[in-house]
Amino acid sequence: MKKTTLTEDARVDFQTFFDEESFTDSRITINKNAALLNNSAPEKDSHLDSFLTAVKWIFLYFPGAAAIHFIMLGFGLMLFYGVLMIEVLPGTLGIALVSAFMIMLGIGKLRDLKYLKVVLGVFLTSSLLAILYAILAVFIPGDFFGFFAKVTLPLPLLAGYLVKKDIDAEEKND
Repeated sequence: MKKTTLTEDARVDFQTFFDEESFTDSRITINKNAALLNNSAPEKDSHLDSFLTAVKWIFLYFPGAAAIHFIMLGFGLMLFYGVLMIEVLPGTLGIALVSAFMIMLGIGKLRDLKYLKVVLGVFLTSSLLAILYAILAVFIPGDFFGFFAKVTLPLPLLAGYLVKKDIDAEEKND
């Protein structure tokens, strides 16, 4: 093994870093009553953060979930009338995709793909309600599509919220 010899003196003289003109011989003041701060508790959200969260839920999550709900109920209505319009499907898929992005932006978790379960929860709940509507429309005469859509809208909204809370609880446990 080859020995390495240093050409320079590797010892550092710290006194050369300090210039006598800029550093004076003064005392450091110490607070006798100083205590360590506990940083383990996170700060509470400010009012603006709460306001922004409410705006995101009102203007992004609710309309996105409502759009998916109305799309699925529209499919139930087309099933009831027995008319499947193929030319409507591309536009419906585009609206559903935009609605899914609105839901993800509304809950504030666009980058985390596990929150797509929220969209799936809204979609499945609306699908079950569409099947229920198709069954009820056979047995109950009359046109109650709008009434049924308004009455059942809180269910997909609640399902998405509960799925989000479940994912958040799993994340905290891990």
